Amino acid sequence: MKKRCLLFTICFFLTLCASALAGDIYLNGNLGAVFLNDSDLTQSDGTKGKAEYDTGFGITGALGYDFGPARIEGEVGYRSNGYDNVAASGQEKVNVGGDVTAWDFMLNGYYDFENATAFTPYVGGGIGAAVLDSSSINAGGIIMPSGDDTVFAYQVIAGAAYTFADVWAVQLEYRFFGTADPTYNSTDSEYMSHNVFVGIRFNF
Repeated sequence: MKKRCLLFTICFFLTLCASALAGDIYLNGNLGAVFLNDSDLTQSDGTKGKAEYDTGFGITGALGYDFGPARIEGEVGYRSNGYDNVAASGQEKVNVGGDVTAWDFMLNGYYDFENATAFTPYVGGGIGAAVLDSSSINAGGIIMPSGDDTVFAYQVIAGAAYTFADVWAVQLEYRFFGTADPTYNSTDSEYMSHNVFVGIRFNF
């Protein structure tokens, strides 16, 4: 996993350097709540189950270029959700510990609906890769060692920014973040989440 993280980090910073050459750069950071959807689990022996999760948190940081009204950025994000309960099909749910984490490396694009006020609604989306990591599970008929997987990731974004100075803006946004189905060792899972973020943007 460390080698894959390093590879994606290098690719990410190459993207940032390419953007920086164009000028008109901004920094963008977000922090907020992550609501991870229930995941269907399928083990190699055919056992099926479901995992439910607690509300988690996420943090992102990005360096981008503002074309006005379009923007493009390279972003690194981290999300973490604890397991709430797990159960095989037809069996009782069992509360478990541990968590699922995601490091993501995204290329995002936005369109700002510029107007005469300080409020600017925007929409956006992104594609990239995510390194997902799950703790081990031994509950509710599901036995799974800890594992990780690197998968395709995507997101859809909608929000609004409020400019309170020439170079500063605060923002509130919703993101749907999902990935291709990960496999933790021999157990197939899912990863789809709803995210509510508060952030700040600094324009150079």
